[in-house]
Amino acid sequence: MASSKDKAAQLREYIFSQPASDLANNPWAVSNAIETFADTHGLKMIFRGDKLELARKQIMAQKPAPRTIIEFGTFVGKSALAWGAILRDIHGASLPADAKVYTFETDPVMVALARDLVKLAGLEGTVHVLEGPGSESLQKLVTDGAVQSVDMAFFDHWEEFYLPDLQLVERLKLWRVGSLAIADNTDYPGAPAYRQYVQDGGSGLPGAVKYESRSLETPGVKQGPSIVEVSKVLAVEAVFSLIIINKAGGLIYQREFQAGLRKLSTNDYLVLAGTFHGVHAITRSITPKMPLAPTASSPAASSPSTSTPASSGYAYPIPGVAATGIEELETDKFRLTCFQTMTGTKFLLFTDPMSGNVEVIINKIYELYADYVMKNPFYQLEMPVRCEAFDRHLGAWLRGRT
Repeated sequence: MASSKDKAAQLREYIFSQPASDLANNPWAVSNAIETFADTHGLKMIFRGDKLELARKQIMAQKPAPRTIIEFGTFVGKSALAWGAILRDIHGASLPADAKVYTFETDPVMVALARDLVKLAGLEGTVHVLEGPGSESLQKLVTDGAVQSVDMAFFDHWEEFYLPDLQLVERLKLWRVGSLAIADNTDYPGAPAYRQYVQDGGSGLPGAVKYESRSLETPGVKQGPSIVEVSKVLAVEAVFSLIIINKAGGLIYQREFQAGLRKLSTNDYLVLAGTFHGVHAITRSITPKMPLAPTASSPAASSPSTSTPASSGYAYPIPGVAATGIEELETDKFRLTCFQTMTGTKFLLFTDPMSGNVEVIINKIYELYADYVMKNPFYQLEMPVRCEAFDRHLGAWLRGRT
């Protein structure tokens, strides 16, 4: 019985013996040729056409249109070719430069084969086959800035790694609302921990990613794995909008990150900025002052002729921490977090009330502001922020949280 590597070698010979005009720059043709070989030569472990069609329909329906797809488990590259073809079908001739498929494989023989098939299909600029464990490859992509959010993740490697790798995507904060997690073989050989997790909607922790999961049955499959588990991201650490107010209470920046928010006029935002500035000052001034106990006078210094009143003073409720004004306001629909710099500039961040790690998010926003606004030689202090680099980097970093 031939091993998978032997079959892969046979597949290479079969594909490259076909007329080049039939396959070159045609990813669907290459994908179909792989399936034809699998049917006639018993090549298992590929994502077959009937399952692929189920996944394709889910991806085609995504709004906004997907751009970044990651895949755990390349094997010979059939599904990776399909993801690249789907991105091309969705975007057409206007395929954006950042439309990418990153597929992870540990076997160097399969990596070499998949790369050659990707090149044959004309997708070398879109589909990238990375050698090594998927978890390490993904973390490097994030560190290098190549991946900032994920529209679809496909799990088709070792089933025991499905859940840890899904949770890695969560920890790296790559999901957006509407992202898809698609997993094969959850029924057989089976990935019970993964399947239970997504069907429960996620971890259930405050601010955690929430899923809606469906087990889609492949029509016509009577034996072997027939389920494709499709899980849609319903909620992430949602950032709704950002407002920046200068030390005089003037609005200098405003941006929304969620579709469907109630639209406010420029005048509304100016009034909001000025009102919050005033409320912030009032809450700072009304912070309770705790009286200090009188300091006892020294007996040697006391005399009827030189006696003075005992010294008095006060302290704020948290010793050593000065009054800062309102820092957080929460309703059932949103949470407003205020971060004030040493110079009096205020950052107002509106998020989902269940979002966690808000401090991390607002600190990152301040870091971007410092890098791309305050270091901009053309920016005038206290004036409206019109820095394209700040807009671009802010949007890119927050894309997975909106």
